[in-house]
Formats: sequence, C-alpha cells, structure tokens
Amino acid sequence: MRLLKKIAAVGIAAVLAAGMCMSSFAAGWENSPAGWVYQLTDGSFAANTWEQINGAWYYFNENGIMLENGITPDGYTVGADGAWVENIARQAQQAMDQAGITEEQVSQAASDAAALAQQAMDQAGITQADVDAAAAQGQEILSQAQEAASGLTENDVNQIMQAAQEAASSLTENDVNQMVNEGVTQAQQAAADAGITEEQINQSIADAASAAQQAMDQTGITQDDITSALNAAAAWFGF
Repeated sequence: MRLLKKIAAVGIAAVLAAGMCMSSFAAGWENSPAGWVYQLTDGSFAANTWEQINGAWYYFNENGIMLENGITPDGYTVGADGAWVENIARQAQQAMDQAGITEEQVSQAASDAAALAQQAMDQAGITQADVDAAAAQGQEILSQAQEAASGLTENDVNQIMQAAQEAASSLTENDVNQMVNEGVTQAQQAAADAGITEEQINQSIADAASAAQQAMDQTGITQDDITSALNAAAAWFGF
C-alpha cells in the first residue's frame, strides 16, 4: 500500500511539474541572428503564418523569421517594422475620422501647399530642373545614410541618442541664438547670390504663414497643439 502511495505521489508530482513547465512559456519577441522571431505561449515559434501582436499583423516565413519591407506569399505588403502596411493605413484613417478631418480637407491643404510652393519657386527663380537636381542629390545622401545605418546595432542607436541628448542639454541660450544668427546670415548671403530680394523673401514667408494657418484651420490644429508638441520636444532634449 505504501509503495502504491509513493508511486501515485511521484506520478502526481511529475504531472504537476510538466504542467508548470508548459505554462512557464511567455509569448514575446526575440532578435535572432537571422531576424526577429516570435515565441508563442506554448513555447513554439510562429512560422509560415500571420500573427496579430499588439493590434498589428506580422508575417513569419517558414523559418519563423518576420518579413520586413516586402510582400508576403499571399500578396500583402509589410513595412520596415514588419507590420502590415494596410493595417497602418487603417489606423491613420481612424485617427483622421476621430479628429474630424476629411479627405477633402487633406486634399485641399495639399493643393494649397503645392500652389504656394510653386509661387515661391517662381518668385525665387527656381526651375523644375533645379528641384530635380536637388531631389537627386537628396536621394543620394539618403542612400548613403541608409547604407551607414544598416550596420548600426540597437546599442549603437541608443548610444547616439544618449550623446545627442547630452549635447543638447549642454547648449545655452546664447549658443542657440548664435547658431540661429549664423544660419540667418548664411541664408541672406545665399539669397543675395541668387538675386532674391528681401521683399520676395518676406512675401514668401507671409504666403507660407497664411497657407499654414489655413491648413491648421481646416484640420482643426490649434496653436496650443503646436506649443504642446514643441514643449514635449524641448523637454525630451533637456531644454
């Protein structure tokens, strides 16, 4: 009888131990050498399937690696963060709906901005060829930056962000004013070299301010919203 009790106790203990092991797995992301993977609650990893994680959809290939910047086998596009792009677009649309912003307002704001940009270009004597050349140069710089960033690890990024915060926190008001003044002087010199008069610059600024105010009115953005955003940015940088 005692032997049977011992065997039963051992069996129960084994079952309980197995149950504890099975329930100890916690779903979560892991960054493997091949890319991001996601462990499910049963201890296995998502593979050859979609998984909805924190409200967004992600696709994992047959090896369990999250797809980035590509098209899934079933024809859906995912972004650089692996999230389904259509899902992001729907979230943006929901945010617009909640703010009462219509597609007509967005289109009108974009049209006004384009007209203002064209007017400023005409006043400054900037041609489409100049814009195309600047865009090509910008694309080249962006490609170089992306190539440089592709070799950065998460630790590298954290160190860069920390260095930026430390550098920003050490700036005094006099430093900021000096940088602004130097920027204004350089802009004025560039405008003089291009034959742009102060009146043209003032008119462009006034037009831009008017268009910006009109866009704010159409989208329901207030000056308080902008001030809050600026204050949050300043607090982040330690100003």
